[in-house]
Amino acid sequence: MWIDFEGIDGSGKTTVSVRLARRLRALGFDVHHVRENGGFRSRLIQGIRTLTRDAESILLAPEAELLLNAAREAQLLSEEIRPALARGAIVITDRGLHSHGAIAEHVRGLSGPASRSVTEFAAGGRWPDLVMVFDVDPDVARLRKRGAKIRDRRLGTSGRKGLQGPRLLRLTREALL
Repeated sequence: MWIDFEGIDGSGKTTVSVRLARRLRALGFDVHHVRENGGFRSRLIQGIRTLTRDAESILLAPEAELLLNAAREAQLLSEEIRPALARGAIVITDRGLHSHGAIAEHVRGLSGPASRSVTEFAAGGRWPDLVMVFDVDPDVARLRKRGAKIRDRRLGTSGRKGLQGPRLLRLTREALL
């Protein structure tokens, strides 16, 4: 079984997905959480994620963003998700092609058929068995993220999404709903 958690940054999806993974393991299940410790295991996958989130990539074209995110998800499917499913593990992902397609179409303004075609190709016919969408008010999500930065002493660090302001959270939330 593959469970995907979707939602805007600060919606709680990571916290809940990690708690679920731990609980399922405690019950004796084989669980593969692709980002349980914050980053990806694969340097290639993590490198693509870093590129799309880096503040220096602020001018990344919407088409390039979609293609890079789709490439990362296709690689993740190949390296981790399909092998884990094949061995019978429960796979947990924290944001995936659903978000990337929704953002490309509803936030970045790309055509629906084009973005769906790219995400379908990247998925290779394999989609999560269960998608959980966390709906949180963007202002609450921003406060949660700000609190986490203070707690983790990451003050002054803003990635590409942070530089795009609260509008991005609002539009992403609308796209996912």
